Formats: sequence, structure tokens, C-alpha cells
Amino acid sequence: MEKILSYRNIILAGVLLGLYLYSMINSAWLSDDCFISLSQIINLHHGDGLVYNFGERVQAFTHPTWFFLLSFLTWITGDYYYTIIATSLLASMLAIFIIILYAHRQHNLSAAIIGLTLLLFSKAFVDYTSSGLENPLSYLLFGWIIYILLLKDDISKQALTLVYIAMAFLFLNRMDYALILFPILIHLLIRYKSKNRSPFVIAALIVSGWLLFSLFYFGHLFPNTYYAKLQAGYPLQDYLQRGFQYFKVQFQADPITLVIISIGIVLGLLRQGIMRAVSIGLILYLLYFFKSGGDFMQGRFFAVPAFVATFLIVSFLSKIEIPKYTYAVLAILILFGAKSTSPLFVGKAYDNRNVYLGVADERGFYFQRFGLISPHRHWPKIATLGQSMPKEAGIVCGGLGTAGLSRRDKVFFIDYCALTDPLLSQLPAIENTDWRVGHQYRHVPVKYEEKVMDRNTTLFDKNLEKFYNDIYKVTHGNLLQKDRLGAIYRINTHNYNIDKKMYKSPNMLPGGNKVWEGLELPSVIGEQNGTSILVRPGSRGGVASFGPYEVLSSGKYKFDITYNSSESNQTYIGDWDVVISGQDNTKRIKLGSLYGTDGNIRHLIDEFTVAKEFADRSIEIRTFYYGKGSLLIKNLKIERLQ
Repeated sequence: MEKILSYRNIILAGVLLGLYLYSMINSAWLSDDCFISLSQIINLHHGDGLVYNFGERVQAFTHPTWFFLLSFLTWITGDYYYTIIATSLLASMLAIFIIILYAHRQHNLSAAIIGLTLLLFSKAFVDYTSSGLENPLSYLLFGWIIYILLLKDDISKQALTLVYIAMAFLFLNRMDYALILFPILIHLLIRYKSKNRSPFVIAALIVSGWLLFSLFYFGHLFPNTYYAKLQAGYPLQDYLQRGFQYFKVQFQADPITLVIISIGIVLGLLRQGIMRAVSIGLILYLLYFFKSGGDFMQGRFFAVPAFVATFLIVSFLSKIEIPKYTYAVLAILILFGAKSTSPLFVGKAYDNRNVYLGVADERGFYFQRFGLISPHRHWPKIATLGQSMPKEAGIVCGGLGTAGLSRRDKVFFIDYCALTDPLLSQLPAIENTDWRVGHQYRHVPVKYEEKVMDRNTTLFDKNLEKFYNDIYKVTHGNLLQKDRLGAIYRINTHNYNIDKKMYKSPNMLPGGNKVWEGLELPSVIGEQNGTSILVRPGSRGGVASFGPYEVLSSGKYKFDITYNSSESNQTYIGDWDVVISGQDNTKRIKLGSLYGTDGNIRHLIDEFTVAKEFADRSIEIRTFYYGKGSLLIKNLKIERLQ
């Protein structure tokens, strides 16, 4: 019995590792965002380069370190899905083991048992021990860096070099980690003045090497997602509101994660040196994500801070004597933590597709389809790019990973959330008070769909046409072509005089159009006939159609009403008008007559102008029937001319 007690902490640490492994396997899954990266990995393996769509170089991944690690490992194994999950779980388990090893080296395993028991109930941490995103490698690299820096008061130049290299790869694993790493870097520069030069130069060469490659290969220093998400053009207060909502959802769904982060930061600030530097880094990181609007994935950007904070907790506790009643407290924690949403206890039936304040439980959303132990799991079919451009263009936002894996040989995807589109990511998002982080919609430029399929097509926006032509040279042209290098310079420095205000407007773009089926238009005297409005012969006179209450900017427009009447071409059957709607009154800006069509389909086409004084007011195009014959309204089309 005494011998068992003497090995109590070692046994408990082993049990804890087992619980972590069980919990990770129990919750293992892959996300749709992972499949976006996987699409590019598979394209790379097949010699197509770092592309998402056929022939188009774009960095649709945010984690070069993780990307190339998975590229290598999946190339070795020949398997994609299980290799990604196995790599994720291995990296996460090694990160946990590093904390245990640190506590063991400090002769205080109790500290690790306390800290890691808390972390075990962090839904954010366990959810992202898999998912196919970069978190597991981030856990491991942060764990190793902090382990080396905490273990000794003075480290060798060789060890410092390895730390700097790990920091460089961590930065390239996700560039916003720079905010956590910056105070650590300052601490190292001050603490190891005489040893810093060559380690720092090596790390700087790694980082600058990738950035220069990215600029040369993709045409930009940063991932395409950076421009799509953070350069959308929304006001700061919108980002702050969504940042607050992200923290709010996290507190309601997974409060223990925020508790761990808070405790770790406070305990780190109470100490000096590297612990305080790490705590300051965590504060900067959290403030940055608050300012940036958080994310649409619940817990994703709290997972790494929770792990780092746990290491700070363990380091603090390892320096003090742990009270004997601590394990009783842990037992109570486990008892109360054993709820239906805890990763340790949720199994193959897990499913949660609710979206609250724009934030979703991403694992719950995808687990039934892409969870390792889900009885309904079905990995996406993997297609490979063909030898020529696909015959079809598809305009989508969301589900890009799954679609890109299974249909990229048949469809060239235009992502109007701009994550994979090198042109749309450079345009501002459409103004919308209800926008969702990670889903900032862009206008698809007029004729853009035709342009990507046929280079001879000209975009309606001439300035955007020049910009797109340079982007095309960068993303499709020969890498060493002289004109391509000039295009890289231009797209990063040149002002193409694009009217970005126009692209921010929720209204129709010049050259664009919208079509409403007859059934989508309100009617007073008509009835449904398929997708049309039908007014039968002998019906009382009245309003046959009105609406569509489309908000239009000032400018010149054309409308086209497709209709059918049983009366002759010369028979006057009604009127039409165009009015500006208002709360108190309407303003008629155009009026005309409606004639029969001899039973044939006819187009009533006319133009109208919205003056500046009526800009951003609703438009109605009304038809009035006066009781002669039948009238069928098939559809209404409005096109913006200028």
C-alpha cells in the first residue's frame, strides 16, 4: 500500500493521459476549413501547384507550417483523412506530455495533475485537438518553447537557437501568434544579449524566406483569408460588437476555458521573467481577437490560450506545496464537469447545429458527417483537377472545403466570401449590419462569372478589369515572366481608381441586374399560376402586380416586364408606373400604358432614372389591369445602366 501511495502521482498522471487520449478520440473530427487546405495539398501532390481552383495560385490556408507538415505526411502515407487525425492527436498528446514532463522535472507532479484536470474539461481545447486545423501543432510548439524557457534560468546558445526556430515556425503556423510571441522575444533579447544574434538571424531568415516566397508565388505577403476577413471595410464598432459576442458565447457555452485563461494570466503576472512575458502576450492576443471580431467557430481562438495558460498554472503550482485535500477538490470538479457537453463524456451521438450571435459549435455542426466515431460519417469524395479548365463556374459561400474536394474537376468556384478568390478578397464587403465573421459577402462583379470562364470577356467595371488582368497575370502567369513581376508590384502599390464605395453598397452594381418571378411580386387581384401571376378574364380592375421594393442608388436603370395578354396588340388593357416608395407618400417618376399581346409573350421595356434626392429609397414598378381579357405577369427584370 505504501509503495502504491509513493507512486500515486505517477499513476494519476498515467490515468490522466489515458483520459485525454480517450477524450480526443471520442471527439475527433475534421472541419470544412480543413478540407480547403486539403484541396490544396492534394493539388500540390498531383503537380498542380498551390492552387484551389484550376490554375489559380492563391494562399487559401493560414498555416504554412501545418500545411507543409500535413503535405509531407499524407504524401508518405498515401492517406489523407486518418493521417490528419492521427497527426493532430499525436501532436496534442505530446503537448500534454510536455506539461507532465515539466512538472516531473520540478518534482511536483501534483501541479500537472491539477492544471491538466482543469484543461480536460475545456471544450475549446479538446474540440481543437483535432479538426484538421493548426491548433495541435500550436499546442506542441508553444509547449516545447515554454518548457525550455521555464526549465532553466540560463540556456545554451544551441537551445536558444532551437527556441527561435520553433518561434519562427509557430509564427508561420498562424501569424497572429506574433502577439503572444512578441513579449517572449523581447524577454529573450534582453535576457540573452550575447547569445541572440545568430539565433535571431536564423529565425528571421525562416520567416522572411516564407514571406518573400508568398509575395513571389501568390502575389501577396499574407494569406488570402487575411484580406478577406480583416480588410472587409466594416467600422471598428462592428468588429468590437462581434468580439464581445464571441466572448459572450464562449462564456455561456464553455466557461471553464475562460476561467483557465484568466487564472493562468493572473498567476503569470504575479511572477517575473518568462511567465510574465507569456501572460502579457496572452492579453495582447485576446485583445486583438476582441478588436478583430472574434470568429464564427466557438472556442477556436480560445483553445491555444487555454493550453498556454494551463502551462502557466502548472509552473506556478510547481513552486508551492500542494495541499493534501486538492484531490478531493479535483474529484468534485470531475463530478460537476460530467455534463452532456463535456468532451470527455460526449460520444458518437454529438450533434449541435445551433448558431447564436453568429457563432457556431463547429464540431457539433460537422461531427455527424466528419466525426471519427460517428456512425453516419462519410468523408468527402476526392476528385483531382483535370488537364483543362472546368466547364462550369459556381458562385458559393460556405462548404468550400467539401465542394473543393469533390467537385473541383467540374466546377471553378467563385467564393463570394472571398476566402479563396484573389480578386474578391481585395474588394470591400457589402455593407450589412447583420454580417457574420468569416462570412463577409462581396458583390460578384458584373460579368465576373463569364470572365473566369472566358478571358475574352470584359468586366463591366473598366478599372476593375485592369486590376483583374494584373491579378490574373500574378495568379496564372509563368512565375518568372517579367510582366508578372511588374504586376505583383502594381497590385500591391498601384491605385486602380476602383470605386470601392460602390462595392460596399448593398444596392445593384452598374451593369448588374436582378430578376423576380411573377409569384415573387405582390398582387391585389392576381392568383398563382406556376411561377407567374394570372389575372383571369372578367376580373375586376385593380393592381395586378407591385413591388419589388428594391433599394436603388442614384443612377439610370432599365426594366423589363415579361407578360402575356389574350387581347390584341392594339387593345389598351392597363397602365404601368415606376414610383419611389416612402413612409408618408410615394413619388411617381415614370408612367406608361399596357397593351395586349395577341396571346404571345411580350416584353415591356423602358428606362427610368433615380435622382440623388431619392437614392437608397425603395422602388416599385406597378401594373394596373382594367378588366379586358387575361393578363399573365411572368417576371420583372431591373438592370442598372450606370
